[in-house]
Amino acid sequence: MIPTSTMVASASSAKALWYLTRSTGLVALVLLTATVVIGVVASVGWTTQRWPRFLSQDIHRNLSLFCVGFVAIHVVTTVSDGYVPIGFADAFIPFRTAYRPLYVGLGALTFDLLLAVLLQRIRQAEPILRKHYKPPTSPGLIMQVNQLAQNKDDPLSVKEIARSLGISSSHLRARFRASCGVSLGRHLRRLRLEKACGLLRLSQRRVTEVAELCNFTSIYSFSRAFHTAYGVSPMAYRHGDRARKTVD
Repeated sequence: MIPTSTMVASASSAKALWYLTRSTGLVALVLLTATVVIGVVASVGWTTQRWPRFLSQDIHRNLSLFCVGFVAIHVVTTVSDGYVPIGFADAFIPFRTAYRPLYVGLGALTFDLLLAVLLQRIRQAEPILRKHYKPPTSPGLIMQVNQLAQNKDDPLSVKEIARSLGISSSHLRARFRASCGVSLGRHLRRLRLEKACGLLRLSQRRVTEVAELCNFTSIYSFSRAFHTAYGVSPMAYRHGDRARKTVD
């Protein structure tokens, strides 16, 4: 005779599997619906200042991973429950089971498609993980940054440029370095130094005024950055350019 405690434990375990199976299936359904909606939003390119495009892509990727996880738990608990005659093979081979073949078959087909999408994403990510991978340049991003940095008399900060592009500062820095091979701060400093070269050649402004117009905090930081970039001081650059013009 089977002890009462064993029967109670078995019934409790079966009840827990029953609730876990149905709860994970319901959560997976909600996540899959949300994944489709966010995927459509990302594909049509809908963005706002508070909802940039990269946010849709990140949410879509995370929801997809959560969905696969909950579907996997749903399959394992359904097979382990034993309440209905569904085996592991029925979870992968559509329309194989005798128990509600249409619904279970559609579920197996959906699970296969999710696995196929997951494997495809893994294959697409493999080249990025290679040691000698070289990120492609992005002229479009450089042009956008240059336009925002040069169109105004007062140079924009990284935070202001990111806000104009509808993305966060950290994402802009990472994306710029990955696509252009140089940090955004160094690129903006080079633009400011190029502007300083033009002012030194074509205007009579003092060096301190040039440093201020190019958004350097002091004449010392401007002179140090200029000498590092061009090998001469700002004043020597101005005199050398004028000497070349006189000779010409």
